[in-house]
Amino acid sequence: MNQATHPIQLTPVEQVKVLQYISALADKATATATHAPQQADTTHTVQTPGDKPARKTTTTVYLSGPMSGLPDLNFPTFNAAAHALRQIGYSVINPAEFKTTTDGMTEAEAWRAYMQVDIKALVDCDAIVMLPGWAESRGACLERSIAQGLQMPVMTLTDAIIDAPELVEAAYKAVQGMAVSA
Repeated sequence: MNQATHPIQLTPVEQVKVLQYISALADKATATATHAPQQADTTHTVQTPGDKPARKTTTTVYLSGPMSGLPDLNFPTFNAAAHALRQIGYSVINPAEFKTTTDGMTEAEAWRAYMQVDIKALVDCDAIVMLPGWAESRGACLERSIAQGLQMPVMTLTDAIIDAPELVEAAYKAVQGMAVSA
């Protein structure tokens, strides 16, 4: 996707704030619903040639970004991005949701264990979404390189949410309004 076609250019900090805002709205809507929340429909009908029935496909994206050395391993950013992307129809593989046991491992051994799990998940995805700060992360750079080697689309958050520009614009305006009134 071409980021230049997006109506709003977001800085990495603004991307995180917009995604957190979208996630908060989704959480609020879920909390006020009288029935159990349902996962967003992530399937799209694809017409096949001839008389064959249409098949369903899902765009599955892998979230990649910095974790090591950040507060809470940057899970709040990963979780906000996953939540927002699910709301607009993606199936999201979020490494912050993985349960990897690293008890008794050195830092280097733990990092390798995480990467082994993460890379296995990445190769089954359709695309990778790079979170803010990814370029400073050794793991995220490795994941991006693997995705490129597999010829997967590599997207920023702005790229990934380009299909919902009205949502981005509304969230961006709300976040800007909060910054002004704060």
